[in-house]
Amino acid sequence: GEIEYATVEDLLAAAKEKGEPPFLVLSDGIEDPHNLGAVMRSALLCGAHGIVIPKRGGASVTPTVIKSSAGAAERLPVARVANIGETIRRLKEHGVSLRKNNLTGPIALVLGSEGSGVSQLVKKLCDGVVSLDMTAQGTGVDSFNVSVAAGIILYEIQSQRAAQD
Repeated sequence: GEIEYATVEDLLAAAKEKGEPPFLVLSDGIEDPHNLGAVMRSALLCGAHGIVIPKRGGASVTPTVIKSSAGAAERLPVARVANIGETIRRLKEHGVSLRKNNLTGPIALVLGSEGSGVSQLVKKLCDGVVSLDMTAQGTGVDSFNVSVAAGIILYEIQSQRAAQD
């Protein structure tokens, strides 16, 4: 069975209830259920209020995702939306955005699909692009796995937010 999905409003309400600036993770088409589960695990551990996934064009929360999330899928609210771009527009109206290098305010982290990354349309709606410095140039290994990249960035967001307290 699949989990019960929340709404984006529920996620924002959860942040408000905790007295914290919203911290959301958006999947722009993560396809591999193991990656989605691992992202959810890191999101929960780093204090995100929820994850938003597309109804089409990406993994939904299946038993494989739940298993890969090490139980996080049952604790982290998940909203399913028809349109990720539209959701970003709505979040911006709620003041959720990204200030370069200051990740302590309201934030939504958008993660692209494994193959093609964040779609051009969605990228245009984002306030900025975070890139991770890599060491192993010329090895043929040209990028982090999406769930690993998410973990690195989520941890950085959590560290900055913790330093604020």
